[in-house]
Amino acid sequence: LSTLAANVGVAIQNARLYRDSQRRAGEMAALVDVASEISAMLELRPVIERIAERAQTLLGGDTSAVFLADAEGRSSPALVALGSLADAVMALAIEPGQGILGDLVRRGAAEAVNDTTADPRTLIIEGTSPDEHDRLMAAPLLARGAGAGRMAVWRSQTAPTFTDADLAFLVSLSQQAAI
Repeated sequence: LSTLAANVGVAIQNARLYRDSQRRAGEMAALVDVASEISAMLELRPVIERIAERAQTLLGGDTSAVFLADAEGRSSPALVALGSLADAVMALAIEPGQGILGDLVRRGAAEAVNDTTADPRTLIIEGTSPDEHDRLMAAPLLARGAGAGRMAVWRSQTAPTFTDADLAFLVSLSQQAAI
């Protein structure tokens, strides 16, 4: 029985490793595709839309958005928003220091918040209810070492929590978007 249990344990671990390697392969393929699309397109909006679409799809998000800093750097309006909260997010402009996204802009940080209802930085996006976006993950768009904007993905509370691997992938996508 012990030998059988050990073999089952090894089989489960192998299945997890295989699933993780398949996920990583898909992420790497997406990054290559994004890099290829960037070099083929000359207009900013279509490139950013494709990157936001990839983020939403590959990270299982309900909504994704890319915010670009205005000329004065005082706020970051949404350039692109896709998904269930797209209209409300398009009306949003991130102000440094205000809300979770504003705090991340101020600090230049990437972060996953798996329970925004428990986070004291949470601000409800106008036109939405508090339970529409309970999980949030965001990463900075850094150009020449300065913050050029922010990429964000939202999930509902019923969706799986964001992982460190999810955040690392979003950071990679945000680096491509910054290019």
